[in-house]
Amino acid sequence: MKAMDIVAILGVGAIGLGLLLALLAYRLLAKSNGRERPLYIFMVSCLILLGVGAALLYSNNLHKKALEQKTNDYDVLKAQYDNTTKNLVIAQSALSESKGKLWDALKLWSTAQASANNYMGENRRLTDDMKAIVEKLAPTFETLQSVQSAGLACSGDAQGEPMNGGAEYGTKISGSIAQISAASKIAQQYVQ
Repeated sequence: MKAMDIVAILGVGAIGLGLLLALLAYRLLAKSNGRERPLYIFMVSCLILLGVGAALLYSNNLHKKALEQKTNDYDVLKAQYDNTTKNLVIAQSALSESKGKLWDALKLWSTAQASANNYMGENRRLTDDMKAIVEKLAPTFETLQSVQSAGLACSGDAQGEPMNGGAEYGTKISGSIAQISAASKIAQQYVQ
């Protein structure tokens, strides 16, 4: 055997050592003429070493494959974790932005509600003022109308003597009644 072959055989490990020793024992047995029992025992122990080395190598290969699979699974899970972490950061950023927008919308709504309340208060005051105007105009309107319909429109003074410009006062009363009626109708629209 060449030295290079022995180094290559021993590079395999326990299997190579067991195989090398078994071959050497076989060569010794082939050269000998008789049965040498210790040599056979040595050869059997070399074959056992060869079997143990093969079993260890097989077990090592299984463990390497399992380790590689676990390493690959770990790498996949790490990539998923990193991706999930990035998505979580994006989602948290979007949530924070949404909270800010919601807060701004709530402030805007609060301002609009306050403006609406102010407007309703002003509208209520306007309505109350219009009601007061209608209430004040109604008796005046009724009084002037009763004076006009009774024919008492400036026909004379308290002693019954005719006054100058009686017809003119009657026209002014009629104009005032029309204006009061129009103002009352306008005010009524705000009251309802």
